[in-house]
Amino acid sequence: MLDWLLGLTPENISSYGADIDGVISTTTQIVFYWWLVAEILLIAFIIMYRKRPGQKAAYITGASWKAMSYVLIPTFFVLLLDIYLDIKSQRVWDHVKTNLPKADIEAKVVGMQFSWLYTLPGKDNKLGTDDDIETDVLTFPVDKVIHVHISSTDVLHSFFLPHMRFKQDAVPGRTITGWFKATKTGVYPVSCAELCGTGHGIMASSYEVMTQEDYDQWVIENSEDEEVASNDVSAEPASAGFIEEDYPETKIDPKYKEGGEDHTTFSRSAPERNTELDGDASEENSSNEEDTEDIQ
Repeated sequence: MLDWLLGLTPENISSYGADIDGVISTTTQIVFYWWLVAEILLIAFIIMYRKRPGQKAAYITGASWKAMSYVLIPTFFVLLLDIYLDIKSQRVWDHVKTNLPKADIEAKVVGMQFSWLYTLPGKDNKLGTDDDIETDVLTFPVDKVIHVHISSTDVLHSFFLPHMRFKQDAVPGRTITGWFKATKTGVYPVSCAELCGTGHGIMASSYEVMTQEDYDQWVIENSEDEEVASNDVSAEPASAGFIEEDYPETKIDPKYKEGGEDHTTFSRSAPERNTELDGDASEENSSNEEDTEDIQ
């Protein structure tokens, strides 16, 4: 809060950043000034009404209107200021959180211990299709309304973009949609603003705001990478998983190579017969026949 009071906030690159800063700055100033008055009075009363020799403290019940005025008058002004802050902040809340403008680009943001994963639309500019782009750097063009659908796979996280004046909790089992529009190009940090485990402090990422031309080129390049990866995964060998070169002693019948069932024929020749063993076997059979004749 002191940063807003002293004007030491991160650079604002959000279309509604001035509204956010205005609410925080006004709240900080009102609270600070009332705190300052209260502390000055407290110190003054401690000095003025300190214990002195020969003076006895008076017991005041506070039942008189004069005594109650010391409480009621400040309370009245605090109530007026509170109503003023409610009206001002409600207008900003409706603009930022309730009445979302039409999206130019939609993106999916998933928080997990301890990283962020982003999914952006490909060349068709439609999220949830085959050409979606997965990346660890949220990338989008300047001066465009971006809708982000935020979720979590494990525990509570908070998607915080300080320069964009955007912060939204990522809740397991829920998808929450927020929006922003950048007014300046560049690379800016992303952090987690919700204590989420031992690695909370290193759960950092970044987002890059590009010109429309650079963004279009980035989409084309990354969509091509996704298509190449998809083709590599889906490619299948012509012989349904059997690679003929790996087994030189095995041949595939040519008429079955174009698909269908795998009719693999084995051309390995039968092993040469051991003539010595064949001779021993013949002698043994002859001996068995002679023994049979003697018994008969």
